[in-house]
Amino acid sequence: MFEELRRETFEPLLDGEFEIDFGNGPVASMLVDVRPLNAPSTEHQGRQPWSLLFRTEKSASFEQAIYRVSHPSLGALDLFLVPVGPDESGMRYEAIFA
Repeated sequence: MFEELRRETFEPLLDGEFEIDFGNGPVASMLVDVRPLNAPSTEHQGRQPWSLLFRTEKSASFEQAIYRVSHPSLGALDLFLVPVGPDESGMRYEAIFA
């Protein structure tokens, strides 16, 4: 399934609302960034690494783990999310696809 996920699938959903279930029910979040990442210097099996960055409210602070991320048009995905810290608007979590 993850092989089918593409950065281009998420780009139209930028600034869109998602829900992340951190284990205590869904938390509203927003997709705030979709970006390509630098590929390693060796051949990377023809796939460009990329990342998603979600923002939740500031009080939503959770450890890195696999969480259920839902969107009305995509359905539910289990993604490994890593907290990257707060910004002025809330807490941010990143998922990397390599």
